[in-house]
Amino acid sequence: MSPTDVAYAYKPLKMGLRVSDLNESWRVFEETYDRVNSTCEKLFRVELSKEERDADLEDFRQAREIMRKHQMIHDTSLLLNQEIRAGKRILAEDCSSSLMDADHGIYPYTESFSTTTGSVCIGLGVPDEAIETEIGVISAITMLKRSFLKHIQCFPTHIHEDHPEYRSIQEKLESRYGLNE
Repeated sequence: MSPTDVAYAYKPLKMGLRVSDLNESWRVFEETYDRVNSTCEKLFRVELSKEERDADLEDFRQAREIMRKHQMIHDTSLLLNQEIRAGKRILAEDCSSSLMDADHGIYPYTESFSTTTGSVCIGLGVPDEAIETEIGVISAITMLKRSFLKHIQCFPTHIHEDHPEYRSIQEKLESRYGLNE
């Protein structure tokens, strides 16, 4: 199993270390680190030696000191909501396409981005009533080639060929987007 496979597994498992964990007492951070490490060892058979663990924790301790000294760690959900209540406007943007969205895109051919408007609410903890404007930008050229897309077995919105409206939808898409090229 590659390190990328292990990293992507943390999303559905809802586990891992967060920068905000560095704001906890060192004892609590160390317990969290050990819990995540223990789970990783059991699930992925990836085991750290005591020396590797100690070196890893020392790196975290140094990063923690720098980030705390410069006040770089914040509860962003709390901070954003305070600013919204104070009448400030927040711009949230992402440079990825919704096809690359981890939840709504063409998994597993995705990044770990959440690019949809609802992800602003979920990812940043911003209430949906605080979103006043949405701007979508569409690229004239898709990065994903049709030959690549043929290898994807099933999209969440996939319509099977035996569906009564399959041919009609196929023709509309081909004429509208030039998919027959």
